[in-house]
Amino acid sequence: MKNSIKIPIILSYSQICVFDPEMPSPYNDWGEIENRQGFSYRPQSVSFATELDCGPVSILVEQVEIEPMLFPGAKCVIRVPFTIQSSRKVEIGSIQSGKILTFDVGSYALYFVDYGINSNNFRLIFHKACNAEVDILIESANAKRQEYYDLNAKPA
Repeated sequence: MKNSIKIPIILSYSQICVFDPEMPSPYNDWGEIENRQGFSYRPQSVSFATELDCGPVSILVEQVEIEPMLFPGAKCVIRVPFTIQSSRKVEIGSIQSGKILTFDVGSYALYFVDYGINSNNFRLIFHKACNAEVDILIESANAKRQEYYDLNAKPA
């Protein structure tokens, strides 16, 4: 993937999904814990909750060398670890639509940036990092800091 690309998708079920398109059953189930933390996660698959229910949105996907520290205008920011396998493919989208992008193999810190209900714009930032830790950097109605994050979602 080049450094950044903007992709249009049709948002469905209030979630933006990032996953290895070669895995079986790539979408995640949501339970009480996932709803509270704002994301549903298992290795090679993560879904982020949005305040929007459905409709057309735009996602700016970026691959950066320097860890992002500032998120001007963001209403919610979540960081999770994400490993890109040997296929180098990652699908980004929602249940109804998505786009497959190619990245370098490796471990990343994946940042989900939500600009709130009055915006149809989101960012996904991939920063190559060996040991990224889960964190809610900016809390929202959909994502609250937790003492424990469930990282073992069940397939939907």
